[in-house]
Amino acid sequence: MISSDEIRLQSDKNEKSAKKLFEKLGYTADKLDEKSTNREKRPDFLVKDAARPFMLCEVKTIYSAGYNYKNHCSISTKDPKLADSGPFSINLSFEDIDNNLNNAIKKKNDYIKAFPGHANLPLLVIFFFDFWAESLFELYPQNELERYPEISGIAIIEVDRKLKQKAGNIGLNNLESLIKSGSTKGLPPNEKEFRLEKNRKATCKIPRKFQLACLV
Repeated sequence: MISSDEIRLQSDKNEKSAKKLFEKLGYTADKLDEKSTNREKRPDFLVKDAARPFMLCEVKTIYSAGYNYKNHCSISTKDPKLADSGPFSINLSFEDIDNNLNNAIKKKNDYIKAFPGHANLPLLVIFFFDFWAESLFELYPQNELERYPEISGIAIIEVDRKLKQKAGNIGLNNLESLIKSGSTKGLPPNEKEFRLEKNRKATCKIPRKFQLACLV
């Protein structure tokens, strides 16, 4: 099992990571659920551009790729029982993504009851995945996303994309030499980027300015 404390700590960490990247791109991300007496009735952030409401954002974390019923553990790096559980298989399912999208829609609907002037703001859902569930984002079909016109797009945060590409191109021997030398000469800097999947059937489109700042 994954402890509730671990889930809370990881969720908070992921929200802070998303907020920091918005700020790096020149936006502000005001925390909404801290202003509510019921955490479940607000998206995580109201993203602003030059102090003007720009987009609503919900951050979701998928902690596992399923449950190993034979060995009674989650298929997750956060479950200490997994390492001793022996071989396991993963049955691909988008149920967790779908449930999180439905929850994000509910939060926006509850929010706009209080702030009807924000009804036309796009809703972006940023996902963080456990290692064993990372493939879900790439495999999630566009036609599945189109079933949720209230969702403007989904995204992940890619870490050190250029650095990983460079490391893959220079060869194992050269990479080992760089690691041993402790030198980063010729390597791209560490960076984080949004990778965006737009919903082609979205009622409210992701602003083009934000799209241009993302990997697609």
